[in-house]
Amino acid sequence: MPNKITNLLHTDFEFFAMWGFILGTSLSALGPVFHYTGWGLSLIALLYGKIRYGANLITLPAKSKYPILLILVIAFIWSMIANCFAADSFESWGHSVSIHLEMLLTIFLVMRIIDKNKKLKYFILPIIIGTIITNFYFIFITPITLGVHQNLILGNSLGIYNILVMPFFFCYAFWSIKEHLFISMSLCIISTLFLLSNFSSGPWLAGLIEALIIAFYALKDKKITITFIAKTTVFLLVMLFACNIVTDNFILDRIHGEAHQAQSIKDVNTLTNSRTEIWYTAVKIIEDYPLTGIGRSMFVPFSAKYIDRIPLEIRSTDDKWFNQPHNMYLGFLLDAGIPSLISFILAFYFSIAKSLSIIRSRRVTENDLPWGVMCFTIFIGQMVHGVGSDIFELRSDIAPIFWTIWGILIILPDGECQRNQIMTSKKS
Repeated sequence: MPNKITNLLHTDFEFFAMWGFILGTSLSALGPVFHYTGWGLSLIALLYGKIRYGANLITLPAKSKYPILLILVIAFIWSMIANCFAADSFESWGHSVSIHLEMLLTIFLVMRIIDKNKKLKYFILPIIIGTIITNFYFIFITPITLGVHQNLILGNSLGIYNILVMPFFFCYAFWSIKEHLFISMSLCIISTLFLLSNFSSGPWLAGLIEALIIAFYALKDKKITITFIAKTTVFLLVMLFACNIVTDNFILDRIHGEAHQAQSIKDVNTLTNSRTEIWYTAVKIIEDYPLTGIGRSMFVPFSAKYIDRIPLEIRSTDDKWFNQPHNMYLGFLLDAGIPSLISFILAFYFSIAKSLSIIRSRRVTENDLPWGVMCFTIFIGQMVHGVGSDIFELRSDIAPIFWTIWGILIILPDGECQRNQIMTSKKS
């Protein structure tokens, strides 16, 4: 019996590491305890493999013309240096810098655990199932346990979450199970309903752009037809109509509210949902600390010093401080100044460029999943939604999913490499 256990651990510590990471990531949106537990088990498994069998703890990605990882490491180093100037304590410094550290740890775990295309096929279904569980919990359970008001606050994070995972639903439906029409249609409708339940025009706009991108490539690859899109849209509208009746016109009233906000061009506070004063405060801080920023953890105390400078015409609250800038780009600037913003813009640029190169090479995995399309769509979605929100501020639950996707993109071979391999095989 002891020998059997030893043999099991010898052959399957990689298995435990992989599934600990995947399950932890899939349920991460429910709370940090899930991904910290899953990732902790993964690290224990990897350490066991290192100590007992001498297995590698780190796997570096193949050589790439897209230096995404290098840029993120440089951004981390600069953040450590820049945050020293404004942090009022070691704890504040560590809280700001640790966002980069957690992101890089996630990416290195992906490179070590999901290091081959055959492992990617295990990733998407847990994400889809985890998304369904998470949305069901926050939409149906939390209104009972926390009250509707608290649930709407949680719903703001659900918007970012569903933008992040929507491409998994759509691409799996269009590419992997396209023969199963009802299931494909159901996945698209479920994902869209989850996104719409956020009742915020920002996530709706980003989600619409994502859906159009995926539909374009699916039509181009002849994975779906215009008829399929029309049928899915009709069924979606029927579902929305039914939900509106059940909720006594709650859905229609919220849609009218979002439409009113979108049309409030002359009322900046209404248009931006009172974010104007937060952005104004963030910009004034950045003007004073353009090269080093102040660190993410210092925005609360610093905003209290600048809040009296807000012009009365855009002042909408009596708040004495703000908890975050509600803008991804301002977040980069506040973290470590202009060098930080440049680093992350370059990282996003190379990520999009690599995704497009994979798309051009028509590279897919064993499950016939277009990872190039998924990554491209996700990064575009985050860049659009980042104008009014910041996924990096959701470090404890949703951001780890984004960082995992970033790691997956880094380990995927460049599209150019794939084309060269195909040409070489044809010549031989």
